[in-house]
This record gives sequence, structure tokens and C-alpha cells, in this order.
Amino acid sequence: MKLTLKQAIFMVLAAVIVVTGFKGGMEKAGYKEGVNITYIEKNAGADRATIIDGYAKDLNDAGLDLIIISSTSAGKALQKLQDAGKLQTKIFFLAVGSPRDLVKNLQFPEGFITGIGEGTVEFTGKRLEFLKELVPNMRKVISVVEKGSTNEKLFKE
Repeated sequence: MKLTLKQAIFMVLAAVIVVTGFKGGMEKAGYKEGVNITYIEKNAGADRATIIDGYAKDLNDAGLDLIIISSTSAGKALQKLQDAGKLQTKIFFLAVGSPRDLVKNLQFPEGFITGIGEGTVEFTGKRLEFLKELVPNMRKVISVVEKGSTNEKLFKE
């Protein structure tokens, strides 16, 4: 039996594909929106300078199980609450541009903030860790890397 979860998705300039993919993955894992999971979506968009801190506080105070963020800006707003000792909700980031601005040690994150980044090399180990949890019998993984990308050599190592 799955737990009922209440999550927030906190975005700046909506990363629609990331949110859609996340929700699809949650549904495949047995979490159906409106049945056993509730999503609260906040998109600061172009007004982020004036409303992002307020969104962060509201979501933190809402009694959520998890806040999922898709931007470094949203993470920094929540990080202010963590630094002040007021962060009550765990934060998971997806596709942030500067993960090191949110977590100093990606393998052993401090505080309430953790996650995975886009194609950043430093998350390769964490991605494999998550994959192994999801598919324990996994034996081979293929990573497709754009030829000539700045991280091509690092991904191959």
C-alpha cells in the first residue's frame, strides 16, 4: 500500500518537461494525482525577484512531505530558511543550473536539501545510485553523450 503524499513543485520559469516526466514517473510508481498524491505547483516566472521568497515560506509552512524544485533560484530562497533554522520540509532538486550553490557535498548533502542535476558530471554516481535502487537487478547502463560536448571526456571516464 502506498502512502498518501503531499508535495509541492516550486519552479522559476517552468521546466514543463521536467515536471511532466517527474509526475509520469511517480504515476508509474503507483502515485496517482488526486488519489494518493497531491501536487501544489508554484511558478515564480518572471516575477521571481518579488515573489520567490514568499513562495518558499508559504510552501515550507504548508506541512508538505517534500518540496521539489527545478531552479537554483527556488533552492536559494529555501536555503535562506535552512540557514535561519526555519526549514521544516525536505527539498529535492531536479534540473537545477548550479547544484553546488545549493549543496556543497553532492555525495553527502548537508541539511534538508538534496537532488540530481541535469547532465552535470558530478551527479553521475548519484544517478547510478538511484537507478540501482529502482532496478536492483540492473547490470548494464548506457549513457549517451553528445560528441564534442564540454563534458564528453569526463562522462567517458
